[in-house]
Amino acid sequence: GCISSGKTEEEARTNFDEAVALHVETMRNDKLPLPEPRSRDAVLSAEEDPHVADYIVEIESQEEYKIRRHKAGIQQSFHVSELSEEDIKAITEAKKITFMTGEIVTRSREREAIAAAISNLNFIFDISNKGQIASLAKNANSVGATKMGMLSTPSEDTKAEMKSIWGEYPDSKPHNTDSILALMKKEEISGGFIFGANPMMTYPDREFVREGLEKLEFLVVADMFESETTEMADVVLPLCSWAEYTADYVNLEGKNQTANQAIKPIGMSKPGYEIINLISEKYARKLFENSQSLQDEVDRMLAVKTNSSLPNEISEVSTEQDSNVEGFDTAMFINDDPHHYAHITEKSESLSKFVGEAYIEMSKSMAEKLNVKEKESVRVESPVGKIIVPARISKFITNDVVLIPRNFSSTPVTSLLMRKQRLDKVKLSRVED
Repeated sequence: GCISSGKTEEEARTNFDEAVALHVETMRNDKLPLPEPRSRDAVLSAEEDPHVADYIVEIESQEEYKIRRHKAGIQQSFHVSELSEEDIKAITEAKKITFMTGEIVTRSREREAIAAAISNLNFIFDISNKGQIASLAKNANSVGATKMGMLSTPSEDTKAEMKSIWGEYPDSKPHNTDSILALMKKEEISGGFIFGANPMMTYPDREFVREGLEKLEFLVVADMFESETTEMADVVLPLCSWAEYTADYVNLEGKNQTANQAIKPIGMSKPGYEIINLISEKYARKLFENSQSLQDEVDRMLAVKTNSSLPNEISEVSTEQDSNVEGFDTAMFINDDPHHYAHITEKSESLSKFVGEAYIEMSKSMAEKLNVKEKESVRVESPVGKIIVPARISKFITNDVVLIPRNFSSTPVTSLLMRKQRLDKVKLSRVED
């Protein structure tokens, strides 16, 4: 006989064709006659085995299976997207749709599930033909970075163009930030170069970042200001801000925009590309002979089409559930204060007059529950860390979640985070005088 198995029904169905092909091939090799195809009813009524019906399992047809799977995918997509019946009705009836996701989605550990859900919504409601879908990114030039091949897994067209320009393309295994830090901890990476970033302040799980960077034999950091990350560096290079040199940006629609130099570079600071070129020159391999050769290369990369087409079928939406720790039941979100940007603006005296320290923003009902008033101190505890910050009663938050900005080095809020958690939960208490 011939059977097919799998961990799931879908896998068993996928394996079925292979099982039948191997079974038929074996029968032919053994010069055995192939049986005539028979219907299910014919098999059940066969006289040679009166007990055959005991082994028949009723299964749905392939078409029925597709419909059921589509229904499950659609329902899960609505759940992940948190669309109400009113939202669904509005999208169904709309003639022009702009569907946007916030930058917090692109940083979420569940971004693959969210992307699959959005793809399914597009398949159901034909959003891309009625308008557009846009995922907002944290940084202004994310599309430009993609076109320059800065993703860990660039598109095949991008890699081909880079190989055409350079004559080669590295075939090493790609890694994201998390896996790079893990390799640093294992001492499989011995040197690092960080440009304009402060992972000690902004990356989830502060201790994980510290442990990785401490294992490096040599660390270079290029930044505009001193930070917790520059303190760990062997060499610190002064980096220009975006206002100190002319550069191009690519918006979400793929249109190139130029930002002209507004002020002269301060001190010995230099643009990132110039730093890289100077280092390369020391190794007897200058990357660009002049600014025009650099621009020519940039123009070639910008011309590469990097837009990916959306699937024309329902995708599986698979989400993971976090393990809850007893006593930690308040959802917490870490993001930028509206007046600040990551670690860069903390040094700005004018912005610090608006907001100069971290705080915990909560609903009026939660403040009443904790018996906390505006600016009174609140203890925030997670399974891995603890901080004390003043309370801010929100005009916008209405449910039991809290928001804490990550922009101030005096309050290491990322020490509360666990990078593998889908949603971080904390315990709150009023600090008694």
